Amino acid sequence: MIPRITKVEYVKEHILNISFQDGVSGHIDLKDELDGDIFAPLNDISYFKKFKLDQELRTIVWPNGADFAPEFLYEKLCVSSLLSRKNRLKKMHHWSSHMIPRITKVEYVKEHILNISFQDGVSGHIDLKDELDGDIFAPLNDISYFKKFKLDQELRTIVWPNGADFAPEFLYEKLCVSSTAPQSDY
Repeated sequence: MIPRITKVEYVKEHILNISFQDGVSGHIDLKDELDGDIFAPLNDISYFKKFKLDQELRTIVWPNGADFAPEFLYEKLCVSSLLSRKNRLKKMHHWSSHMIPRITKVEYVKEHILNISFQDGVSGHIDLKDELDGDIFAPLNDISYFKKFKLDQELRTIVWPNGADFAPEFLYEKLCVSSTAPQSDY
């Protein structure tokens, strides 16, 4: 299954914000991927900005024919966000608020699927249907109750009126793991 890119925006330097059909999106830095003759012109920022989204190829392309496979971009997005998180954690010598991913936005999508955005730019859809085990999560099986979530700024995660919540670290990891799994809606 080939991931389908739905939106691409220039951010700065060689960084693009890329959104995929399944809701996964984030910043990708392509600076270190510009090896070879076909990619040489892209080192010039003004030329790099001339990308376009090719619907037939399902990826971004440049006037000289340079492009990146959408599968590569999809995997790079998730891997770079995980490595960035891991490197930040390695630099910490004590427990601090910087170690916990900060959720900045949560939106209901459908069924038990939420679109969650994190402070570092990682965002996407997370299906929590298979995570609703135990008494505390039982009410969340009812979609009308599931929709009653809110973003708790102190806990930095989503919570429900009965006290149910998910650790933001769990949600961050679940988003990155699910975004590298094969998708079936392409």
